[in-house]
Amino acid sequence: MLVEIHAASINPSDVKNILGVMENTTLPRTPGRDFVGVVVPGAPNLIGTEVWGTGGDIGFIRDGSHASHLV
Repeated sequence: MLVEIHAASINPSDVKNILGVMENTTLPRTPGRDFVGVVVPGAPNLIGTEVWGTGGDIGFIRDGSHASHLV
């Protein structure tokens, strides 16, 4: 699903990530791990649903939440 990001935090791991300290990160990369937002075009029953997320590979091996949208 596609999430329109409404807010994203900056964690110590995000700072370390962009400084190149996190060894498993592939660069270049959009950082950001924590987010809140709303589902936009996707499954019809989910459009407009408020969601939040954190962790996993977000911002490390795939682009993160410091953007307008996140997949």
